[in-house]
Amino acid sequence: MHGDAKASIVGNIKLPLNKSHFTMAAEERQKFWAVMPFGRPFKGVNYMKYVLPSDEKIAALVPEYSERGDSTRIYLTDGSEELLACTMRTALTRIASRRCKSLRLMREKARRYTQRKLNNPIASSHSLVLTPIKMRRPRVRGDMAMGHVNVAAVTSTAGTRQGTAIELAGGKVLRTSWGAGTVLRHIAEAEHIRMEMVHDLAESFFQEFHIDG
Repeated sequence: MHGDAKASIVGNIKLPLNKSHFTMAAEERQKFWAVMPFGRPFKGVNYMKYVLPSDEKIAALVPEYSERGDSTRIYLTDGSEELLACTMRTALTRIASRRCKSLRLMREKARRYTQRKLNNPIASSHSLVLTPIKMRRPRVRGDMAMGHVNVAAVTSTAGTRQGTAIELAGGKVLRTSWGAGTVLRHIAEAEHIRMEMVHDLAESFFQEFHIDG
């Protein structure tokens, strides 16, 4: 893309940012990523914080090899999808950081419940609790094999000859080589954490408005 074309898109993003930047249409987000897949034109402004869809719209994130390298495909609850020009690790870090949270600490907190060292859920909010599910065989050592599924967006699961099919809100079906029992256990653990967050949110609401539960 030529410099003038880049400027025409980047020039539409003015500081200070306003509400419209939190609700970019999918097409605009794709244009944004095409212009700035790795960098930022303004020092100190984390554009990925504003470009990623809101928690309740995210159904799953899946690592994918694309012409841009190791990328992340994000599936949304309305059935649409987008390819992000960043690794899964970067996407997860940005999801955590936009709520001023630490990815490492969220995993450690989930570990207290799961008693596992690896593949623990990531609880960003009551609308987005991501459970790791194996989605691919990495070509390069260090690349992620795990996709991350929002348990709030899972509508059904079904065992297959090759593993398990996971249907998401919006109709997308993801497939994993993991057996149905393993998948259901991971989903159940993440859902337990999500319901705890829902309960805490409700308690906070009742206390704030002095409502007897």
